[in-house]
Amino acid sequence: MLSLLFAQLAVSIRGQKKDQHTFDILDYSDQKNKEISIIKQLEIRFAQVDLGSKNASKFIKTIDDMKDILEHSVEVVNNGDQYTVIKQTIKNIASKEQRIDLSTAIMFDEDDKEVETYYISNFGIYLNLRLTHTKTWVFQNHPLVTNYNELSWGKKTMRFFTDNSRFLKEDKEYNTLWFAESWTNNWFQPGESKTFSFMIHDDDYQPPFLELDKSVIRHEYFTNQSIQIQGAYYTNIIYSDISIRYRLFDSTGKVVMEKILQQDSVTEGRTKFEFSKKIDPITTPGSYTLVIISSNDKYNYTLEYPIEITVDYPNAKPRIIIFDQDKTYFIPNTDAVFTASITDANSADKTIDTRVYFDGKEVFTKAFPNTADNKTISFKIPKDAKPGIHELNFTASDGKKVTITTLKITVKDNTVLSVDFEPKLKESYHKGDKISFNAYIVDPDTNTDTSFKVSLLYGETFKQSKHVENLQGEMRIPLSLTIPETETSTKGTITVKVEGQYESVNKTHPFSIFQEAQTGELASSQIAKKEAKKKTALVAVLSVFVVLAVIVAIVIVVLWLRK
Repeated sequence: MLSLLFAQLAVSIRGQKKDQHTFDILDYSDQKNKEISIIKQLEIRFAQVDLGSKNASKFIKTIDDMKDILEHSVEVVNNGDQYTVIKQTIKNIASKEQRIDLSTAIMFDEDDKEVETYYISNFGIYLNLRLTHTKTWVFQNHPLVTNYNELSWGKKTMRFFTDNSRFLKEDKEYNTLWFAESWTNNWFQPGESKTFSFMIHDDDYQPPFLELDKSVIRHEYFTNQSIQIQGAYYTNIIYSDISIRYRLFDSTGKVVMEKILQQDSVTEGRTKFEFSKKIDPITTPGSYTLVIISSNDKYNYTLEYPIEITVDYPNAKPRIIIFDQDKTYFIPNTDAVFTASITDANSADKTIDTRVYFDGKEVFTKAFPNTADNKTISFKIPKDAKPGIHELNFTASDGKKVTITTLKITVKDNTVLSVDFEPKLKESYHKGDKISFNAYIVDPDTNTDTSFKVSLLYGETFKQSKHVENLQGEMRIPLSLTIPETETSTKGTITVKVEGQYESVNKTHPFSIFQEAQTGELASSQIAKKEAKKKTALVAVLSVFVVLAVIVAIVIVVLWLRK
């Protein structure tokens, strides 16, 4: 009897790779008293165009349909019994740049043909799986997942590349049987790979959102340097305490440092908090994993952001920092110019030998003086460089030790008109955020299309345009826009259109827009509802246990009286 009761509390969610392209998600079923799959049907589809017409089905492809264009593989990452992350990696094996969109649909295996769900604003959906246990499907604003672009659901035939997310409301319960998550407007250079991930977490899971300022985080530190950590964290769960802390692991996985950096109380009027803290210097050289953790201390929800770092003595080797890391696009046989800080704490080293390697081939060498002023590194992209992703290795040597900094760059096909965003835009923004970037435009026909009209759109709304001259076949055009403070949608797009006399091209970047809870206590009330249901289920189990215990007691008494 007790084993049946404790089986109710047993949880063992885990993902499982079935073959190169498919996966399963397993959990313990109290009703069936065994581990079962929560997936009845899994479908994965691809597309290469926007699907908005009634004939869209003919543009939706299977893996076999795309075998000459892409490679697709699945990886499953389990964290004990807490969660499973499903990762799908796509590689462009074609010789040209390709748009490849991905849609993954899961039909749940439920006897009553229905799953009760709740929307968790800016984060995911809560699934009340009656055959197993409650789960949270995380589809955005988490370091382990890739923000979705389209989300759909239903009870009958599964649909791909459709979006019903605008109908999601926190104060509404949804009864469904399948969900489909899609990632769209994904452009791949030849040979480029990208990974798309989602998480299924056990039980209710709503950690504080965490935005780290990555510009202040380095991957190499000296033993006398503190580590600057800054950013913001926020939640829709009011009347709870949230905190930021860190935990430092050495190469053996042992925790060697940890500390709470900041604690805040969430109220209706204040749900977002900024932080700027310094972590004490790490005095022992070595390789470490620094984990920044945001926590809701009331509900014990945590979100972890890992950073790999190395620590060395100040005078151990030279230091090289590249300042132009946002510059990622180039065309063959053109100049690449970078600004860098190249120094050595050992003043006895008067010069620092600096070299650059393009895919292992040396393209730059110079002995810079060991001074604090910034240095300029200039070299030509090889004229035979093929379109795709390439590796630049910047090395600095004092004659004894060498420091290496690596950058990934994209060499564009300079035979066709194209446009890209530089630097890469984020997956999620807030209302009021200003988004600034360069439109990187390539057009080799300088004698045909001598000028272009470059237009910027936010959704369908025109924001600005510029006329530019096509003088050298490549252009970097600065553009910017601000997300309206009055925006009510959770999704947005930025589109750049390039129009010439004979050719035109456009590219769209989809992203999520963080929206506060519709009412101050909404998120808290949803948690209360879910906890009430759990308590009701537990009370029901205990009630059955009590009734059975009473029956057993009566039987024992009756048998005793008959003696």
